[in-house]
Amino acid sequence: MSPPAFITDKLEEAIVTEGRNKQVEEYPVFVNVIAMIPKCIFWATVQPVARYSSLAFDCVVEKLTGLTL
Repeated sequence: MSPPAFITDKLEEAIVTEGRNKQVEEYPVFVNVIAMIPKCIFWATVQPVARYSSLAFDCVVEKLTGLTL
């Protein structure tokens, strides 16, 4: 049993127009900027920790194995 014609017509129309008329709702720019502030604060805090822990790991590997990285 095939679906009624109006259902297939609407489905084909939706598939054809899906890419062209697709609108994405977005927040205003200032809201997006405010939402990025916590991430910036986090990475600004973590960056020195990652740098110094990498240096400490390199020193430990050099002392234990004699290999330099």
